[in-house]
Amino acid sequence: MMIASPLVMPRSFAQPPATVVVNPPTTITNPAQDFTIEVDVLGGTNVAGFDLKITWNVALTDFPPTTSLGEFLGSTGISTSPLFENDNFLFKYVQVGAFLTAPGGVDGDGALAYFTFHVKATQSGSSVLHIYDVKLFDQDGNLLPLTTQDGSFGTTAPYVDFTITPSNPDVGQLVTFDGSPSYDPANPSTPLADYMWDFGDGSPVVHGKVVTHTYSAYNINGYPVTLTATNANGESWHVTKALVIWRDLQIAVVWPTITETDTTDYDAYQTTNDYYETPGYGLLSVIVVVQNLGTKTETYSLDVVVSGKDYFGKTHTWDITSTGADTGWGQPYPATVSPNGGSGYANWFFFDISYNASTSMGLFGFNTNKPVPPGQYTITATLTDAYDQDPTNNVKSVPFGVHGSVEGFAMQGFNWHGWSSGTTTFWGMMMNLDNTTAIALPPTQQGEYAYMEFTIVNLATGATTVLDSPVSYLNYWQWAFVSVSTTLAAGKYTCSYIVYFGTDGVNFPYFGQYSRTFKFTVFAPTHHHGWH
Repeated sequence: MMIASPLVMPRSFAQPPATVVVNPPTTITNPAQDFTIEVDVLGGTNVAGFDLKITWNVALTDFPPTTSLGEFLGSTGISTSPLFENDNFLFKYVQVGAFLTAPGGVDGDGALAYFTFHVKATQSGSSVLHIYDVKLFDQDGNLLPLTTQDGSFGTTAPYVDFTITPSNPDVGQLVTFDGSPSYDPANPSTPLADYMWDFGDGSPVVHGKVVTHTYSAYNINGYPVTLTATNANGESWHVTKALVIWRDLQIAVVWPTITETDTTDYDAYQTTNDYYETPGYGLLSVIVVVQNLGTKTETYSLDVVVSGKDYFGKTHTWDITSTGADTGWGQPYPATVSPNGGSGYANWFFFDISYNASTSMGLFGFNTNKPVPPGQYTITATLTDAYDQDPTNNVKSVPFGVHGSVEGFAMQGFNWHGWSSGTTTFWGMMMNLDNTTAIALPPTQQGEYAYMEFTIVNLATGATTVLDSPVSYLNYWQWAFVSVSTTLAAGKYTCSYIVYFGTDGVNFPYFGQYSRTFKFTVFAPTHHHGWH
C-alpha cells in the first residue's frame, strides 16, 4: 500500500506578499530645500535581492537625486546593480538594485534604498513619487510576491515667477514687471496676499502684481530684480532674475587669408644686367567678425586699413573700406547685428592695388595692378557705434605676411681675360621669401637650402656650360650672394639662371618661379674689361 506524500508548497509561494512602500508617504518641503525619502520593504521573507524604479515630476527638482542603498540586505556581501539614471527628455527615472552574494535571505522590514532630492529654487508644487517595476528575489533568483505603495511630496510656499517687458530694455525706457505667473500651489484659486519688488538699483521697493520701473544707467552685470510673494497663510518665497542693460560691440575676429597669384617678370629698363622680378604677390581676402555683447540691436560702420612695408623698403597704407561700402563681396554699411552674442561678418576681396617699386639698389621692380606685394603688414579694423559703452574693444589689429618662394637675381661679374681666353665670374643673389606659397597670419620662420644654377650657351657653336653655386641655407627673409666662374673663349653668349631649393640640403625638388637670361660678350685677348 502506497502512502501519498503531503504536498509541500515552495517557500516563495507559500509566504504572504511583502509590501514595498515610499517612506514617509508624504513629504512637505519648499523651493531650494532638500528632502530625503526611503523605499522600504515590509514583511519580507527570504529576500536575497531587489530591483526597482522611481519616477516623479522632475520639473520640480534637480535631476538626478542622490541615491544610496539601504540597510535591509546588510552592508557586506552585496552585489550592487549599476545605478541607471534615465535622462530622457520625456520620461526620466532612476533605477537601483542589489543582490546577496552568499547563500541565504533576509526576513523582516527595512530600507532598500534612499533618495535625496533638491527642489529647484524657482519651483513650487506637488508630485507623486511613483515606484514601479519593483522586484524582490529569493536566493535562487525566483520572484517573491509583493505589493507597492507610492508616496508624494509638495511645497507650501508660493510658486514665484515673473516676466519682464521689454526683455531687452534700454536706459530711460519704461519696463513692466508682471508677477501673474506666481500662485499658491496649496490653494491655486486663492490670490496671493502680496507681491513685493526690489529692482536692484537702490530704489525703494514697491508692491503690486504688475509694476513698472525705469533704469537710469547701464549695467553689464545685470540688475538683480527680486519678487517676493506671500500667500494668505503668511508663507513667502522669492525669486531673483538679472536684468542686463548694456550696449557694446566688439571686433571678435580679424582674419586675413592670402591666395598667391601668378608671378611675372618685369624689366623696367630693358638693360643687359639689371633684372626685375615679382616674387609671390598675394591676393588678400579679409573677414571681420563684429559681435554684439549688449542687449539691443546695434547699427555700426567698419573701417579696415592695411599698412606695412614690403621687403624692399617701400611703405604702404590701403584703406579698403574708405568708400563707406563694400566692393560686392561683403555687406554694405551701415550694418546691423542682433543682441546677446549675435555676430555679423564682412568680407572684402582686396585686389587691383597699383604698385611699382622704386629702390635705391635699382635691382627690383614690380608689375602694376597686382595685389599686395611680399612684405610684412598689419590689418586694422575699427568699428563705430553711437551707443557703445566700451570703446576699448572697438579696434583689433592682426599682423600678417605675404611671401613667395626662394628667388634670386644675377648679373655678369668680373670678366677678366687672359691672352687667349677669359675667366668670367657670374654673381648672383638669392632671397628666401618663404618656403611655401604665399600665406598669412602669421608668417612662418622656416629656412630653406638653395643654390643657383647658371647655364652659359655659346651663340655661335651652341656649346653649353652648366655651373651650380654652392648650397646656402637661408632663413626666412635672408639674402645670400653666390658666384661661379668658368673660362670662356672669345664670343657671344647667353647666361640663364634659376634657383633650386629644398628642406634637407640634399634634395632640391622646388625651383624659383622664373628664370632669367641675359647676353654678354667675351672679347679677344687684347681687351681688358671690368663689369658688363
